[in-house]
Amino acid sequence: MRTKIIVFFLIAIFARINAQNVAEKGATLDKNNARFCFFSSIENAASDICPNVQFNGFRTNDGIEKVVNTITSQIGLKPNFILIPCPNIKNAAALLYNDNLRYIVYDKDFLDGIAKNVKTNWSNTMILAHEIGHHLNGHTLSSGNKEKTRKEELEADEFAGFILGRMSATELEATAAMNGIPHPDCDLEYFSDHPCKTKRVEAIKMGWRKANGKKYVLSAKQKAAQQKVIPVEKSTLKGTWYTELDNERGADGFIPMTISFIDDTTIHYRFYSQDLKEITTEYDSQYTLEGGVLIEVLPYNSGYLAKAQVQMLSSRAFLLTIIDNGMEGYEGLKRVFVKLPDQNN
Repeated sequence: MRTKIIVFFLIAIFARINAQNVAEKGATLDKNNARFCFFSSIENAASDICPNVQFNGFRTNDGIEKVVNTITSQIGLKPNFILIPCPNIKNAAALLYNDNLRYIVYDKDFLDGIAKNVKTNWSNTMILAHEIGHHLNGHTLSSGNKEKTRKEELEADEFAGFILGRMSATELEATAAMNGIPHPDCDLEYFSDHPCKTKRVEAIKMGWRKANGKKYVLSAKQKAAQQKVIPVEKSTLKGTWYTELDNERGADGFIPMTISFIDDTTIHYRFYSQDLKEITTEYDSQYTLEGGVLIEVLPYNSGYLAKAQVQMLSSRAFLLTIIDNGMEGYEGLKRVFVKLPDQNN
């Protein structure tokens, strides 16, 4: 019995150290470990954008998700980035963060404000297409000086113009979003990482004109920037994964947790105290995997089949979207899990 307690204690300490390392290295976004491509030249401090965005539970807006799916369908691609609603940032941004996880963060009020100001919802489509263009062109893969960044902004604008042209927006509708944001003076844009309005409008028009009757052809660079599709298999999921629960469960702050796919039928859950010093709850669930859908029999809802969609973002991260876990209000909740170093469970 004593040996079992010691082993349990060592496992808890090992898990705590690994979880703490993940939390310290991956919980807060900042410009030291993330590349941001903002839509507007007015930027909030990067560290203020969705703290803990990599781990927190979130629900994206259905309308925004639908627009993004429509945009990517124009070029025959499926979205392979994470949509994150970020209130109060007054912007939208594409960003690459830790292990090549690709995000598009947006402030819904910011998008709606521009749409109301310029009197067309095409502005939302243009802004989201612009951020997708950054990912598609690999702009989030490397940093550059202001001159290079301005060039990348125009490339993303041209892509957005092409998309809106393909979607049958008028040239005026395609460029409308530019009337809803501030711009640097063309004579002073050297000091800005965003081009002046005249250049951005022309880039959008250029893309819009190219769209007439044409398909978008991916360049070698753009193809290289796309992630390979990783199949969701039990062998891929095997190991221990880390995420955090927010105060939706009635707690203050965040609750660290790990899930371990021990074998082909069992998942072991561990919940930690906020300081990661102890395991507060743990249990096993029985699971199967069907076409990327995780199906579990959870001990607190015996006999009920909980379901969640799993999408591999990389070999060391996956996005889980709850389909139904038997509790009201959880449908559609999304979480990102990152893999911890191998350990004995």
